[in-house]
Amino acid sequence: MTMKEFKIVAEVPTRFRDTDAIGHVNNAVYLSYLEVARMEYVRRVCGITRFGDVDFILARVEIDYRTPAMVGETMMIGIKLSRIGGASFDFVYRVQDKATGRLMAEAK
Repeated sequence: MTMKEFKIVAEVPTRFRDTDAIGHVNNAVYLSYLEVARMEYVRRVCGITRFGDVDFILARVEIDYRTPAMVGETMMIGIKLSRIGGASFDFVYRVQDKATGRLMAEAK
């Protein structure tokens, strides 16, 4: 999957506070990065600008970490709708380095 396949791509700069003792972006921080892309999707695709009007919850997340992100890198986070069910739907995400295109993570 390439970034061109995603309807929305959000840029997220990594911050020092997001890193662990080794200098990698901590795995738990990726959830916040995915949220940035998800809120951008809701704003641009659904037209919702007041996030209190978002009427769905995040119930499950899967993240496959591919290469570590470091402080000072800018992540490009692609998001697209992959499944619509009766009472739920799925997004898929691709996280890559803006400068090199290096794949950092994939999520659902």
